[in-house]
Formats: sequence, C-alpha cells, structure tokens
Amino acid sequence: RSKEMGYSDTPGPGYDVDLSPEDGTARRIIARVGGLETSAPNSVRVSLPTEKDVPPELRRLLEPDVGDAIMKVIVKHWEPDRARWSIGDYLDLQPRVRGQIQVGWETYFHSGVTFDRSALPQSAAVEELPTGTLIRLGDKPMEVDAADIVAVRAALGYPV
Repeated sequence: RSKEMGYSDTPGPGYDVDLSPEDGTARRIIARVGGLETSAPNSVRVSLPTEKDVPPELRRLLEPDVGDAIMKVIVKHWEPDRARWSIGDYLDLQPRVRGQIQVGWETYFHSGVTFDRSALPQSAAVEELPTGTLIRLGDKPMEVDAADIVAVRAALGYPV
C-alpha cells in the first residue's frame, strides 16, 4: 500500500510504503520517502524486519546484493539528500538529531557532506555515486557491529 502523507512539522508530503502480510505480523519492509523523515525532508529510509520475522521465501530480500541494488535505484531515481537501509537496532544506537545523518547497513549522502575516510571502520566499503557517497558496512545487512555504526558517525564528525 502506498499513501501520500504530510505532518505539521515537516515541510511537505512524503510517501510511506509498507510491504507486509495480510495477517498484520511484523514481517514487513517499510520505505519512507520525503517529508516523513523530519530530520531531512528529502531522505529515504528502508526499514527491514528482523531475520527471524521473515519467512524463508522472502529471505532473498535481506541479501546484500538485493539491498545494494534497491539503494542504488532509490538514489538514482529519487535523488535524495540522504538514504539508509537499516533495522531498528541500528537506529536505537544513534540519537535523532536534526541535520545529522543516521547510519545503517548502507548509508548514502549527497556530495556536499564531508567525512573523514580514515576514521571509517575496516568493514566499510565506500562507493562514489554520481550524486554522492554510499557507505556499506560489511556483507550482512542484519549483522552490523554497533562499533562500526558509531565509527561512521565519528567519521561524519558527530559526537559519539
């Protein structure tokens, strides 16, 4: 389902796309685009269920090549200022501060953002896209080390 949404504290409408089974269980993939992300109106967040909540026939969606392809399509076609592929556990490690980029398994930000490459963890793979930078933390989207997320935040110049 997809619906246009707008909240009073956001500069404009956004889109919320939930892919979930009819029984309403927690097995869902959520994509929030635009004004729903109050810290950055032109951003995208892809949230995943936990691996135990995903039936075997859908586990392919959690593989790194699929996630990477989805992120690149989002960046190419939506041209967000930032985007992330994440789960709730990763978001819980980070304060929600307006203007700060929240880090996930894959984190994209536009070309105007500076960061210290030397401060990135060993698991980080950096890819320059035409409009910005994509940082991927390892090959297991559901198993990113908390220290790696903190290290990326430090590389972005945020207090940790």
